[in-house]
Amino acid sequence: MLESIAKGFDKILSEVFKKGLITESNIKEVLPELKKILIEADVNYEVVDIFLQNVEKKAIGQQITKGVSAREKFIKIVFDELVYFLGEGKKELKIKSKGNRSVILLAGLQGSGKTTTAAKLAKFYKGQKFPLLVAADIYRPAAIEQLQILGAQIGVEVFTQSKKPADKIVKEALNYADSKGLDLVIIDTAGRLQVEKELMDELKLIANVSRPDESLLVVDSMMGQVAAEVAREFTKYIKLSGVILTKFDSDTKGGAALSVKHIANVPIIFSTSGEQLDAIDYFYPDRIAQRMIGMGDILSLVEKAQKQFSEEEAEKLAERLEKSKFDFNDMLTQIEAISKMGGFDSVLQMIPAGQKINQNKVAMQVKRFANYKVIIQSMTKKERNNPLLINNASRRKRIAKGSGTKLIDVLQLMKDYDNMKKMIQKTKGGKINPEMLGLDPETLKNLKL
Repeated sequence: MLESIAKGFDKILSEVFKKGLITESNIKEVLPELKKILIEADVNYEVVDIFLQNVEKKAIGQQITKGVSAREKFIKIVFDELVYFLGEGKKELKIKSKGNRSVILLAGLQGSGKTTTAAKLAKFYKGQKFPLLVAADIYRPAAIEQLQILGAQIGVEVFTQSKKPADKIVKEALNYADSKGLDLVIIDTAGRLQVEKELMDELKLIANVSRPDESLLVVDSMMGQVAAEVAREFTKYIKLSGVILTKFDSDTKGGAALSVKHIANVPIIFSTSGEQLDAIDYFYPDRIAQRMIGMGDILSLVEKAQKQFSEEEAEKLAERLEKSKFDFNDMLTQIEAISKMGGFDSVLQMIPAGQKINQNKVAMQVKRFANYKVIIQSMTKKERNNPLLINNASRRKRIAKGSGTKLIDVLQLMKDYDNMKKMIQKTKGGKINPEMLGLDPETLKNLKL
């Protein structure tokens, strides 16, 4: 996980800078530990060496500003260097204005999530453009079928042609797009098990025919430093303009993100997580760097929350809270929103110092949330609307039995309901903070939030 880097940083920095000074001696002491953390995160060795050289050069001889600790100063140096290797700033695709055709070419190894990513991009730009998905993988009928299914789910047409070379299919797809006024053509090319010359030549031919505005390499972020080498090989055949990192979630170590931009010299544009077709986001180097040093990612958390609640829904919830009408229906809505944001553990990772929370407690709360949904759904409509009714012992027993849970689970739900109601009232309308996630005060008291 990205958070494993944060835990490592926190540990070594606390030990090395406990005297509050940046000296050549403690810099020399911290660098080997920093190297170990980066290698364990599967960062490319070349990147690790350059990263550490840059950090050492900038750290030695640093003057400490009044009010700033040595630890904070060193963290800032590491943070700046992380941002540099991740890409410095958010990049956007060069998409022409509505009515003017843009072409996006997707390439990648088999199993990288390329076909799903094509559909995610189509959905992402639908509204500002009229997309057409092109099935140019002529070797795997399953890939064509998958693209058709995904296209139907998001209401985007998929262009297919059987028994034709991929470049011919792409050429006809472009003509078709022009005839139908479809101004964003997204080409899903054949995945390959490795960089094979025959398939790479085909990809080069498709690029020559389509003359894409953007040529994006789709990379599985679980590949770690190998992702950078794959990107470097692809640049030998086509001019890449960017990278999309897939499966960029709780299991990601960070090696791919830190390696690919420097090795392939192309920016990371998007990251995706999960199979949901709206699970695609711009890649923000500064936000990822914040997570790597344990600062969380509150901006992304807020944006995810805003996607789940329209302004109208937030206002309605605020009105209900002002009238003290927060009930079990509202609690269920909040839990489902957290689930749509990637789940409790995913949300927690974006909270500053969230990685310090005991993972057993995190797992326990994940289980509780799953129980809560079943418990609330086992209540009568009247009970959901009026939580005070659950103070009745016989009702609690009936709900526990009906939901297949224990009485203690129902009592815990009532306790977390009261906590959530108080916290949401404080934040007026649904901003998520740690207390709302049901974590106990003992767990939270040492976090710097």
